[in-house]
Amino acid sequence: MKNQRFNFFDLLALFVKHRKLFIINFLFFCTLTAVYALFTSKWYTASSTILPPSQDSLFDISSLIEDLPRGISSLGLGGVTGGANIYIAILNSRTVMEDVVEEFDLVNRFQKKNMEDTIRMLRNLVSVIINDDGTISLSVEAFTPFNPTEEDEEKARNLAADMANFFIERLGETNTKLKIQKARNNRIYVEERYMQNVADLRKAEEALRAFQKESGTIAIPEQTEATVKAAAELQAQIIATEVEAGVLENTVAKDHPSLMRLELQIKELKDSFRQFMYKPPKDGQTNSHDGNDVELFIPFSDIPDLGIQYLRLLREVKLQEKLMEFLLPMYERAKIEEAKDIPTIQVLDEAVPPIRRSRPKRTIMVLIAGFISVIISALIVLALEFFNRLKQNESGEYNQLVYVLDEFSADLKRIKNRMLFRRS
Repeated sequence: MKNQRFNFFDLLALFVKHRKLFIINFLFFCTLTAVYALFTSKWYTASSTILPPSQDSLFDISSLIEDLPRGISSLGLGGVTGGANIYIAILNSRTVMEDVVEEFDLVNRFQKKNMEDTIRMLRNLVSVIINDDGTISLSVEAFTPFNPTEEDEEKARNLAADMANFFIERLGETNTKLKIQKARNNRIYVEERYMQNVADLRKAEEALRAFQKESGTIAIPEQTEATVKAAAELQAQIIATEVEAGVLENTVAKDHPSLMRLELQIKELKDSFRQFMYKPPKDGQTNSHDGNDVELFIPFSDIPDLGIQYLRLLREVKLQEKLMEFLLPMYERAKIEEAKDIPTIQVLDEAVPPIRRSRPKRTIMVLIAGFISVIISALIVLALEFFNRLKQNESGEYNQLVYVLDEFSADLKRIKNRMLFRRS
């Protein structure tokens, strides 16, 4: 048996030998594809470009917490910012898709049986991308029937542009609706929190006022400072009077009127000083106030307890006041945001009817068809050469191959006859 291996020159000679087959197949495939491309449906793409969402909402918490203390402003109260992905989600939503289908009667245009199939096909015709510069591009395709007329092409051009612009219109309406709904929810939440803050502030103020009436104090720090100064002055008077009495005692008798006057004065001064340390009850009552008397000087024994109570109550009042400074502007802004009903979409380029078709790409189709024809022709030539060599060698492999082909052909005939019999 001869060696059946091919080298490059054998293949080249074989292809040159059957060059007519290559040429005929090439012309046939290219011509058929070109004719098909002339009569097939034409696709037109219309595009619209919009700007990304701008962060111009009045309900921007981050602008409200700048004046808060660092501890409060770092609690994660910043607003949640949106992005272009929200626009893409709205455009791809079923709600918007259904609106487009109903607006342009796409069920009949696409010749579909139901809404589900129509939406599925529409999704394949719509493309939304985020460009490198941050803008958002929406592209919508429309196609003509097979063998279209100029009127069909014009309808497809206008349909692509109209659908793209309608998508943007529905995007604006839906986005505005969602923003108003979100603003309403924000307003309700902030309003409830603001009303709670008003009640808490009133409660804290009443608690501070009740403490001041009960303890007879107004401002603990200032009153403590005044008490310390007065006690120091009184202590200095006691020391000076005691020195004066000691000097006089060495020169006069103990029952001398001047010495007795100084001793009485020392006694009164010490009684007054003891009142700074602890104020005794009046008329047999406990050490409390009837709510009407205000004591300028606070006894030293009461300062620690009164001071800590006063600081706690005052701290609560100041905290509620600071929260009100934060919540009141937010509440007013939330009401303004809820009342806004202005367009939220900024259209950079509206969609216009395209002049040139987006597909089919006739040149590319013809080139691909020509390449496929070359591959098919090469396979045919190789198969024929293989069969010829088997036949020339008169080997059992050729007879087996003929048997397989005959059986396969007979099976096809039987299947064909059965199908014809069932139809009849």
